[in-house]
Amino acid sequence: MDDDDDSQQPFSQSQTEIYLAGFIMANIVGLRYYNGTINGREILGLVRDPLNQYDTNAIKVLNTQSLQVGFIERSVAAVISPLMDAHIIQIEGIVGTNNRSKFRIPCQIHIFSHLSSFDVVHDAFIGSTVHFISHSDPSFTLSHSVAVQETRADLAAGTSAAAGNNKTKIKTLDQIFKLVRENLAAKNNISEPLSPPSKLIKSELLQHQKEALGWLVHRENSDDLPPFWEEKEGGFVNVLTNYQTSTRPESLRGGIFADGMGLGKTLTMLSLIAFDKMKCGKKRSRSRVEMDSTLIVCPPSVISTWITQLEEHTNGGALKTYLYYGDRRTQDAEELRKYDIVLTTYATLGAELRCPDAAVKKLGWRRIVLDEAHTIKNVNAGQSQAVIGLNGKRRWAVTGTPIQNGSYDLFSLMAFLHFEPFSIKSYWQNLVQRPLTQGKQTGLSRLQVLMAAISLRRTKDTALVGLPPKIVETCYVELSCEERKLYDDVKEEIKSLMMHYNSNDRLVYSYSTILSMILRLRQICTHLSMCPLDFKACLFSSTDIEESLNL
Repeated sequence: MDDDDDSQQPFSQSQTEIYLAGFIMANIVGLRYYNGTINGREILGLVRDPLNQYDTNAIKVLNTQSLQVGFIERSVAAVISPLMDAHIIQIEGIVGTNNRSKFRIPCQIHIFSHLSSFDVVHDAFIGSTVHFISHSDPSFTLSHSVAVQETRADLAAGTSAAAGNNKTKIKTLDQIFKLVRENLAAKNNISEPLSPPSKLIKSELLQHQKEALGWLVHRENSDDLPPFWEEKEGGFVNVLTNYQTSTRPESLRGGIFADGMGLGKTLTMLSLIAFDKMKCGKKRSRSRVEMDSTLIVCPPSVISTWITQLEEHTNGGALKTYLYYGDRRTQDAEELRKYDIVLTTYATLGAELRCPDAAVKKLGWRRIVLDEAHTIKNVNAGQSQAVIGLNGKRRWAVTGTPIQNGSYDLFSLMAFLHFEPFSIKSYWQNLVQRPLTQGKQTGLSRLQVLMAAISLRRTKDTALVGLPPKIVETCYVELSCEERKLYDDVKEEIKSLMMHYNSNDRLVYSYSTILSMILRLRQICTHLSMCPLDFKACLFSSTDIEESLNL
């Protein structure tokens, strides 16, 4: 697929639609051992903790800032954890408003599953001390959850949960990045264009690259409140989760740089590193833990691109670079301090996931850049967990295709950016994924606001970049006599094969043979030298066909 057109390609949701099966009342316990605090009717982060040495069914309770509050009580966790581990249910929690004490906090846990699993969920609670409240239970009206209120509204309107299927809409990159595009067109919240220092970067940036550099620098130095936070009555409130704190939330110093392929993202990121180096100079950190280097993580196939870009666009020795790759890479953290840029791969970091003494883990990076960041779309993969766990305040996800399979791909980027509460799976499911999957406008609106705040995306086919329009010309080339004869011979062989296979009901089993022959046709069109020397001997004769049909 041409990357220029990816914004128009629809993508499927990463998960089939789930519905509210019911909810249970539970207590949060172990409060005295943790520093996290929560308020009434606040949305909770619920995270499985299967490696807990005291209870393998443990479920941690986190607040909006990822601080642990406690655990869900054992009797409840014993019932729902096996369902979670089997991927039968997803859960969301909300704090109750009554009967709080210094030892426990009541909460409601809402359980979502596929319609086909409703009976399995219901049966799991039979014989336990936990009361499962479905929409047919009179106590269902006692819930504080928006999900329950929506279900009650659907039931009152005479619709079933399955009617949600009609609401599901396929979203495109254009829809999700709509506010980004509108802000760019209206010049809203756009930073002043910047040029990199000529002492370090010898190439002249195009206008759209200067604008991107200005945006990157602004994001790294902004003191703005993160999206969905408001200052209220001397404190700070997250308007989505109702979490309140007297401490100002940390600004998100980074984001998603999602310009389309071919717009010079690599040069722009090098310009950011150079600009920061010249601007900060001796003021930059010299602590034993934090360092001034930028860690760039990319697939092995892209390492050569970074090296080439460094050679083409930077003055010799301007940005000292170390390749942290291969068996001979250093394990001395002090060695890495000497460089402005450390280049490594996802696979290298994934291999070091269980190595606490790895050099890259011992230091706090000034900046972490994930090139081809969609590589971590599977948040549970080892290499994804490795980059998420790195220490660095400024974090950039660079990719021309931020969404490949579905909107859930963005969750892994939120986890890497450490953007709370969206970096916690249960919060992402509650606030974005579930309403988006069910076609509710709230899910799409939240995602649009989120992307508008932390991402930049332009493509070649938009006037925002200022490049001339792409022109596609189709040129027809005549084959030589030798090429034409060979092409026609192969084409007739393919036709003969297909007719014989089809007449014997073996066509479906012979696709690999036919596709191989079609590949030969393409090679002939390119150049005869691409065909094997014994190519003609590979063509099936009628005898060969008869023998293959008799196998």
